[in-house]
Amino acid sequence: MTASKAVALVAALAALFVFWLPVPAGWAPGSLRVIAVIILTIGLLSTAVLDEYLTALIFFFLCVVLAIAPPNVVFSGFFSGSVWLVFGGMIIGQGMEATGLADRIAGSLEKYFAASYFQLIAGSVLIMFLLAFLMPSSVGRVTIMLPIVLALATRLGFDKNSKGRAGLVLAVAMGSLTPTFAILPASVPNLVFAGAVEAIHGIQLSYGQYLLLHLPVLGLVSVLALPVFIVLLFPAKITAQ
Repeated sequence: MTASKAVALVAALAALFVFWLPVPAGWAPGSLRVIAVIILTIGLLSTAVLDEYLTALIFFFLCVVLAIAPPNVVFSGFFSGSVWLVFGGMIIGQGMEATGLADRIAGSLEKYFAASYFQLIAGSVLIMFLLAFLMPSSVGRVTIMLPIVLALATRLGFDKNSKGRAGLVLAVAMGSLTPTFAILPASVPNLVFAGAVEAIHGIQLSYGQYLLLHLPVLGLVSVLALPVFIVLLFPAKITAQ
């Protein structure tokens, strides 16, 4: 038995133990059931013994069957528009990978950015930043662009566990996250923040004001600094293919 399976088994046994414990005085009736489900879910997610989607299904199933919360509360996250942005991005990303479109786009990117590893990382960060002006949701951008970048890494000879491949993935992830906080509709946290500021303080943020305030530092400095730090953390060289 591997260490991951052993930890998952301990988590499952601990969840069962907590589930059957008597509820302490003063606690809500379903408190221990909630704790048991949380222990089991965290144990499965942290060890990756089961696929993430299967663990999520188990979590939803237990929440409904054990009456931890009403179904409309358990599945309330699926009523959010951002969930469907991510879902749509995943479908587009899988389609690009399955049809070979990701590999063809990667070939085009290779012509412009593959002169050096630093140029490749900087180009990836810049593309993710520019995409933020066109597509909301950073996770949606990542799910679309990641198959392209992985295809590009394969074309350039970066193996699965190589630093070059890790650097490219990090460039896509951070390039889609940090600089794009300077663009108001480019990420869900920005929209939540704008809504909260308007509801609590009565301040209505505009696209232009927000962009002028945050673009010089949060946007441009991030775009310039990220490639430098990524190359320092994950140094690599492009070999002739």
